[in-house]
Amino acid sequence: MSDLTLPQLLALDPEALHTLPSGWGAVAGVLSEGATDYGHVARQVPQAWSDGPAASAANGKLLLLGEDLQAAHTAARVLSMALEDYAHGMTSLRRRALEVIYDAEDSGYGIDQTTGTITPPEAPTGPGARRPVIPVRSLLESFAAIITEARALDDTTARKITTVTPDEHGVLQRPPGTALLDRASVAAQRGRDPKAVNDWWRSLTPEQRGYAIAAYPELVGWLDGVPADARDQANRINLRTQHDLLVAERDALAAKLDRLNNLGRPLTPDERNELQRDNTTGRLAELNRKIGGLEAIGDRLDKPQPGQPPAYLLGVSPDGSGRAIVAVGNPDAAGNIATYVAGTFTYLDSEHIHDGLDRSDKMASDAAFLAPDTPTSVIMWFGYDAPQSIAPEAMQDGWADHAAGDLRRFEDGLRATHDGPRAHQTIIGHSYGTTAVGHAATSGYLNADDIVFVASPGVGADHASDLHFGDGGDPSAHVWATTAAHDVIGAAEGPGQILHDIGRAMGAPTSTDDVNNQHLINGRNPANPTFGGRIFTSAPGTGSGSDVHNAYWHDGSPARDNLGRIIVGKYGEVR
Repeated sequence: MSDLTLPQLLALDPEALHTLPSGWGAVAGVLSEGATDYGHVARQVPQAWSDGPAASAANGKLLLLGEDLQAAHTAARVLSMALEDYAHGMTSLRRRALEVIYDAEDSGYGIDQTTGTITPPEAPTGPGARRPVIPVRSLLESFAAIITEARALDDTTARKITTVTPDEHGVLQRPPGTALLDRASVAAQRGRDPKAVNDWWRSLTPEQRGYAIAAYPELVGWLDGVPADARDQANRINLRTQHDLLVAERDALAAKLDRLNNLGRPLTPDERNELQRDNTTGRLAELNRKIGGLEAIGDRLDKPQPGQPPAYLLGVSPDGSGRAIVAVGNPDAAGNIATYVAGTFTYLDSEHIHDGLDRSDKMASDAAFLAPDTPTSVIMWFGYDAPQSIAPEAMQDGWADHAAGDLRRFEDGLRATHDGPRAHQTIIGHSYGTTAVGHAATSGYLNADDIVFVASPGVGADHASDLHFGDGGDPSAHVWATTAAHDVIGAAEGPGQILHDIGRAMGAPTSTDDVNNQHLINGRNPANPTFGGRIFTSAPGTGSGSDVHNAYWHDGSPARDNLGRIIVGKYGEVR
C-alpha cells in the first residue's frame, strides 16, 4: 500500500514525470522494429536448414528468442502506458492540491509545502472584525481526498509495472488470482454484441486491460464495446506501427526502382516483367497516399489547433482503400454524438482525411456554440471500403451492404460505452455515405435518434418508414435530407426514373405522384417530399461537378447551420 504524503505529491516535478513514458515508448518502438526484423530473418532459416536434430533445436531456440523479443516489446509498451497514466493523474492531483493551498492562504492559513504543516489564521481583532476563513475540517477533508486518490494511483501503477517486470531473482511476478490475457481471448471478442464486449472489458483488472492494449493493439483498437480512451491508446500504437511498416516498404521499393533505373543499361525482359508483376510504381503511389493519410491523422491527434477538442482514434487500417475512425471529443462523455459517414472516393490519404476531419471539427464547433453546456463529439467514420469510381462502383449496392453491419455495431458500441444519461446520437451520411447509412437502417436496427442524408444518390429504401432506428416512434420526424439545387448528384437517375422520363417525353400519362417519386441510382431520393422525411435548406450552389457537391460544410452554408441544430436536437430551429 502506498504511503505517499502531501509534501511528496507537491514535490513531484510534472515535466520530469512526462519524460518517463516517452522514453519507454521509444524503447518499445525499437523493440517492435527489432522483433519485426527478427521475424523476417527467423522465417528464412527453416527454409534453408530444416533436417536433423540440430536444425530442430536451432529453430526451436529461434522461436523462443522471437517470443522473448515480443514479450520485451509488450512489457516496454505497458510500462510506457502505465507511466503516462501516472504522469497525467499525478499532475492533475498536484494541481488540485495547490489550488486548495492557494485558497487556504487567501483565507489566512499558513501551509508549509515541504512539511505539510498547517498554521491556522490569526483570530480577528477589533469590534465587528470578520475574516473569511475556510473551516479547518473542510481543508483537511480536501487534502485527505486528494491524497487518497494519489495513493490509489500509486498502487495501481505499481501493480501494472510489477506485472511485466521480473523481480531481483529474474522471476516474473503476477498479482495473486490474476492472469495476463492470451491473444485468443481477446480475438474471441471480435464480432460480438458490443454490450457483451463492454461487460468483458469491465471484468478485466486494470493490469489485464493495459496488457491487452499493449500486446494486442490491432485487436483492441477495433473492438466495439471497449471505451474510447482505451481504443485510442491501442490505435495510436497501431498508427505508429502501420506508418513505420508502410514507410519501410516504400523505401525498399524506391531503392529497388532506383537501382533498376540506374543500371546503365536497358532492363532485361525478366527485370521488366518483375516491375510489371509487382506493379512497383503503382504500389509506390499507393504507399505514399496512405502514409500521407496516416500522418494527417497523427497531426490532428498530436497537434490540435487552439480551441480544438482532443481527438480520439477509434480505428485505423491501411487495408483496402484504408479505414479510419476519429472522434472529435470523447463520445463516452458527450451528451450529443454525431457520426459522419463519407462517400465515393473516400481513401486513406491526406486529402480525404483532412476533409473529413475538417467537417467533423466544424460540426463539433457549431454544436458547442449552439449547446455550450452539453459536450458534443463528432466522429469521422471512414470505417468501410468506399467506392472508388462513379461508374461502375458507386452504382452498386455491395459497398453499402458490406458497411451496414460494421456501422450498426459501431453505433451499438457507442451506447454500450457511454457514461451517464443516454446520449443523443445522430448519423450523417454524405453522397454514397447516405447509401451506406440507409442500408444499415434497412437491413437491421441502427442505434440512432436522427438520420441525416446529405446529397444522396439513394438510400435503398422507398420511404422513411422503411428505416429501422430510434425509439419506435414516428421515424419520419427524425429522418432529414437535403440536396443543393445545382448538385450534380441530382442527375444520378436510376433505370426506373430514366424509363419514366422517356415515357413522359413520349406522351405517356403520368400523375403528380409519379413525377415526384424520383428514383436515383441507388434508390428513392430522400430529399424528395414523397420519401416522407424532413427536408432542410441548403444553398443552391454555383459552379459544377464536385464544387457544389462538397460545399455543404463551407462557412456560411445554411446546410451546415441546420446540421448543427439537428446534432444538438434543436429541431424547431431547422430551416
